[in-house]
Amino acid sequence: MGQGVFKRPSGAKYEGQFKNGWVHGVGTYYFANGRNYTGDWVDGNMKGQGIMTWYNGD
Repeated sequence: MGQGVFKRPSGAKYEGQFKNGWVHGVGTYYFANGRNYTGDWVDGNMKGQGIMTWYNGD
């Protein structure tokens, strides 16, 4: 497992752990609309515990 950053053309990006080319482990995904999710990832999917924060801070 390693650490890294993945950026999408839409402006979204992921910062965190990767495994075999997949988002896997703990990381933060910053959506283009201002939301972000920090938590557990398994094979590229949000899975387990995490926190979703909306663009207004909720």
